[in-house]
Formats: sequence, C-alpha cells, structure tokens
Amino acid sequence: MNYICTLLNDKDKINLQFSLQKGNDILYRVYSQNQEQGKSIDDRNTVAVNYYDFIIDYLNKDYISLVGQLTGASFSNDPESKEADDIIEADDYAHIEDDKEIETAVLLLKKELENVDYNNLVLFIEKVLIEQNGLSCKQKFLIYDHVYRYKPNYHELCFNATQEVKSEMAVDLKKFLDANKIGNVNDSNDPSEIFNIACENLKSSDKTITYRIGSKLVFNYISELFNYLLYEMINNECIIKKCLNCSTYFIPTRSDAVYCNNISPQNKTKTCVDYMSYKHYLEKTKTDEATRLYKLVYNIKRGKYERSRGKNFKTDLDKFIKEAKKRKEDVKKGIMSIKDYLDWLKEQHTSKHVGKIEFKKEGKNNGIS
Repeated sequence: MNYICTLLNDKDKINLQFSLQKGNDILYRVYSQNQEQGKSIDDRNTVAVNYYDFIIDYLNKDYISLVGQLTGASFSNDPESKEADDIIEADDYAHIEDDKEIETAVLLLKKELENVDYNNLVLFIEKVLIEQNGLSCKQKFLIYDHVYRYKPNYHELCFNATQEVKSEMAVDLKKFLDANKIGNVNDSNDPSEIFNIACENLKSSDKTITYRIGSKLVFNYISELFNYLLYEMINNECIIKKCLNCSTYFIPTRSDAVYCNNISPQNKTKTCVDYMSYKHYLEKTKTDEATRLYKLVYNIKRGKYERSRGKNFKTDLDKFIKEAKKRKEDVKKGIMSIKDYLDWLKEQHTSKHVGKIEFKKEGKNNGIS
C-alpha cells in the first residue's frame, strides 16, 4: 500500500493520501483531520493538514479521524471479490460512507498499524517530543539515540521514500483552457502556443486561482510515514503535551498550556481548557468562601475565649483549629470535597457552644451554667 505525503506551499501543511486493501480491491482515502465524517471531499488534492496531526490522532487512538475520507476505489477482475453495497465506482468522489463502511475502513487501517509498536513509539515521543528538562527536541533525540539504541524498546527513526515534484491548481487546467477558448489540451494544437496563451490569460484572469507546487513523498509502509513525520517534528521543535484533564496528547498553542481544546469528558459543551478554567473559578470562589467562613468561626471562638478565659472555650477553639486543619488537608488530597468542608464550617458557625462559661476575676472563678 502507498502513503503519499505532499508538502504544500502553506507553512507546515501537507496533503496526506493513502490506500487500503480490501480483498482484491483498493480503497483510496485522504486524511482530513478536521473534516467531519459523512461529508464528501470535492478535491482530495486540496485537503491540507498540519504535519503533526496524523501523529497526534494515532497517539490518541482516534481511528475515525485517522481513516479519513473515501475518495475512490479500483477493482479486481474477480467478481467474487466485489461487494454490492459498499464498493463505489472509481470516479464517484461524491460518495458518502455510512457507519458500516467507515467501520470496515477502520478495521483495515488497524491491520496496517499492526506493524507499528505503539508502546515503543509512545516512549520515543515522551522522551524526545514532550517538554521536559529545558532541552530542545534535537538535544533530547541525541540523548535518546545514545541511551536506547541497543535496548529492546528502541524506536529507530528511519524511512525510505520516493520523491517527485507535484503541482496542483484549485481549478482544472483543462476546464480553464476550455473556458478561455484555447482548446483542449489533448488537441493537436501547438503546445508552445497553448502554453503562451494560457500564461497570458492566467495573468489577466479576474479569478484568484490557488496553486500549489510541492514535493511529493511516497512511502510503502505506514511506519515509515510515521518516522518521517516525527523527523519533521523534531527538526521543527514541535512540542507535544498531555492534557492534565483528559490525558490526550495535543500540540500546545502557547508554552504554558496544560489543557487541550478537545471536548472535556465532564461536560460535552465545553473544551478541556474552558471546563478547567470554569472549574478553577468555582474552586477559587469556594476556597475564598471557605477562608472567609474559617476566619469568621475562628474569630467568634477566639473572642469568646478571650472574654472569658474559660477552659471550655479554649478547648473548643483548639479543637476547631485542629479539626479545620485536618479537613483542609483532606480537601487537598481529594479525600473530602470543598463542598463538604464548607458545610462543616457553616455548621460550626451556626452551632452554639454548650458548657460552662467561666469568668476570671481577681484569681477567683465564678461560673454561670
């Protein structure tokens, strides 16, 4: 199977296409990352993704995203290999896959991925691409390559690829020539004349025509594609982080980011960034309320003790301080929720001291019960 990676004019953007073997037939697909499943691809050659997206989706085992969109198929001559309901004609690029077809494609891709050692790849990424020690990716790679090279869990960063220059236009060149009455490119017209007229018409065209000229790399194995993408990530100092909320891998847009922009597992309407920001706000609000309540209860109990100097009030104050300290530690450790701590403080605030009130005067105690 072929994995074709085209480096586009756009900075850090690539076009990634591959094929999957289904029996004797071949399914052609384009990796689209942000493209929603179930939508057709108008032009597979214009789908641009970041060079690190494919790696991130693999790390997170997001196979639905990895498998991309169906763009065509080629058939064997053996009728028995065909299935009537889920193989499309080669030129039917508007075909929309159903859930069963997508599931089949995922299974085929997983079979291709069996040749990749996921655990070794994760170890490589955690050592080289995840931010740590204040070192660059290149520096960490040099250390990794020296330390792990002869270990059984070593991930060797090697790949073979054929390379050619590829050009793409956002419009069909044949249609452009026909629209400008230059004639069909397959006509017997002098190609030099067609070339000169096409250049003039393109230069004076009112339409903004997007074009791309890039290098096309063809890999025979998906493991080689991974290694090439990892190589580019190291050269570009592309840092990967692991979200502290959902534990998925992501590329941070700022150096201090610790949460990703994926949908949070706790709230489907918020990203992890938004959810954790809201959660921290609530926790801070509750923490501020807990501090206020603690000071309020402490001052009341201390005031009673200072006014009476009674042993009962001293014991009550010490007990409150000790118990509050323990409960605060439990909140930090996650043993107790901040809500339970607040409820306890509220109980302390509303409860009345029961016992003998003692007054100290000229060395004698007069008690009122």
